[in-house]
Amino acid sequence: MKTISLKDIDSQIKPQYDSDSDNILEEFYIKVLSEAKYYRRVTGPFSSSILAGASKGISNFIKNDGKMQLICWATLSERDVEAIERGKKKPKKLIEEVSLNQLKLEEIQDKLIEDHLKALSWMIANGNLDIKIGVKKDENGNYIHNIEENMGDFHPKSGILKDKEKNEICFTGSGNESISGWKYNIEHLHVFKSWKEVERPHFDPEKEKIENYWKDNAERVDIFSFPQALEEKLINYSNLSKEEIIQLELERRARRSFRKKEKKSKSETKFNPNNEEPWDPQKEFIEEIEKSDYNGIVKMATGTGKTHMMLFCLEKYFNNKERFGNRILILVPEKEIGIQWKNFLDENSGKNDYVFPVPAKQSIEIKRAARRMWKNELNNKNVFRIENIQNLHNFKTYGKSPDFLIADEVHSYGTKNRMSTIKEKFSEAPYKLGLSATPSRYYDQEGTNRLFDFFGKIIVDYHIEKAQKEMKRPGKETVLSDYLYYPFITNLTNEEQDRVEKLTNEIRKKAAIEFSKIQSEKEELLPKGVKIKLNQRARKIKKSENKLEMLSNILNERGDDLDQCIVYCEDGEQLEAVKEVFYQEGFDSVIRYDGEVDRREPTLELFRRNDVNFILAMKLLDQGVDIPDCESAILLSNSGNPREYIQRRGRVLRNKPDKSTVKIFDVFVFPQKHEEKYRNLVFGRLLRAWEFIRCSNSSEKKVKFRKIRRSYDISEKELKKEINNW
Repeated sequence: MKTISLKDIDSQIKPQYDSDSDNILEEFYIKVLSEAKYYRRVTGPFSSSILAGASKGISNFIKNDGKMQLICWATLSERDVEAIERGKKKPKKLIEEVSLNQLKLEEIQDKLIEDHLKALSWMIANGNLDIKIGVKKDENGNYIHNIEENMGDFHPKSGILKDKEKNEICFTGSGNESISGWKYNIEHLHVFKSWKEVERPHFDPEKEKIENYWKDNAERVDIFSFPQALEEKLINYSNLSKEEIIQLELERRARRSFRKKEKKSKSETKFNPNNEEPWDPQKEFIEEIEKSDYNGIVKMATGTGKTHMMLFCLEKYFNNKERFGNRILILVPEKEIGIQWKNFLDENSGKNDYVFPVPAKQSIEIKRAARRMWKNELNNKNVFRIENIQNLHNFKTYGKSPDFLIADEVHSYGTKNRMSTIKEKFSEAPYKLGLSATPSRYYDQEGTNRLFDFFGKIIVDYHIEKAQKEMKRPGKETVLSDYLYYPFITNLTNEEQDRVEKLTNEIRKKAAIEFSKIQSEKEELLPKGVKIKLNQRARKIKKSENKLEMLSNILNERGDDLDQCIVYCEDGEQLEAVKEVFYQEGFDSVIRYDGEVDRREPTLELFRRNDVNFILAMKLLDQGVDIPDCESAILLSNSGNPREYIQRRGRVLRNKPDKSTVKIFDVFVFPQKHEEKYRNLVFGRLLRAWEFIRCSNSSEKKVKFRKIRRSYDISEKELKKEINNW
């Protein structure tokens, strides 16, 4: 009987695959690996999940005694690169250390990952698998570290297969190589065949690229042999025989996972297909929103689940009003929040609900589809549009007002210009909800009135103290965490004091205005030129050199106790100085959160997975980003606007099962001189301290501020009165 080859199944191998419509595991990987004898694979960053994902469809390959060669990528930190450049560590040794740390076999909980790694363990032990590790370089030949150097720009995912008759297939794609990625994410593959002359112009360069990687001939990559310690660790992971590996039935179990997903996606039409249930406190709020006929402002403390509550409100709306034919517009203040809404709706919408993300960086086809669906009759469909408030002037309604308008972080929209645009475009929307932890605009009653006039009154008011006491469900964790508050106090340096004094005198000459109002959200509040001086003074205080000394003290006193910690900085310059302090104090599990959106999300993912312990951030983490694992924060930079520090506090108070009491470290810098002209400046900072102490388990910390409070004749009663006005 003639042996079946890849060429014999030519008609069954498509030129390209899209997991949105194709079962790539069954229709491609299992099919071609069943006939292949040789498999060279270029995949993603080295980890246990990446190894398992790269071995999809491997069972029949093992049966055929196939040989596999696998290239993964080491993800170096900036500290690693510096160690190589300074000659402290040899690259090969460092690669071994980094890869051992990233493998984390002992943390594997997914049974499918575990069993795929057992299969690879057998292959390594029996000479059927070779692995190499690649590290990328810049144009000057220097090694490049991970997130801060656009690691995501270079993740080749491709492979080449050869059968007994030397027929070959090359493929390249966009797939996420983790198990969860190839089970659930959208993946695209392009396939080229050696026996098709018309495909040789694509096949040959793809094959050459893969060969160059393996032979270490690529210009921007160094390839290292697999460290012996890693090889031994993987070999020892399993002592199963070939027969036992085959009996694991990896393909059958993977097929089942795909079919469950496929069945669900094709049959599930209802909104909230995962049958999510609201927390007990949220049930009452949903009733209030329903009573208000879905109009008004929802004021909920940061971290108490505003977005998820909208899932249940929309579900109620669809059940009680109209299930289909709805145009739903979600306004967001920035792209990150829009991305979160897109992911949230993709996960929780039904088959006939179409979700279009913030238009920036989307393809022309998606933009056209969004516009087309909005202006045409929807019949048995709903369309969700997510729009950035900054681009709202470009939004075309085509005479079709939204049926439901949701304005997330609604406080951001109270300026004259923004509210004018919103009223012009969406005044006919019958249902309008504004969401915010702090809907009133700071020292801008006119802007607050604009919001309330358009969206309506506050219909839900859920404050932090209540959320810290109420459980999500009986016997579960509270909605928000308790926290301990640790204020650290220092003064300006002599040079900083001179500069702040000069700016203060200039400000007093030009404007009789209280310092606390410099963060006002009222556009016309400040006289021309004063705002520049005020901002210069604020930045000088926020970036005081003595804050770095306070950071050193915090790390020395409590650094070993800090888990999943956000450190808020003023700007990139201060952020770099802060990072150096961490290194000097022996803490190198640190990463920046800044730059382009495409780089920030991988940074957050590393933090969420606890691969790094400290994340250095600026304003980009102030609102809307969900990181419930975070258990501590160091506030090196804060403005006088309560919204900023209330939002930052909320980042760390989001609760989860077994979360420890949160720790917040707050660094205060005061003028050296106790003079009346600084009273309002000091008053604004004491307001922050009193607000944080008020909701903490650290009431005794008021004593730390007694001396400076009395020197300016500021009473506790005065501070409480101002806070109550918020």
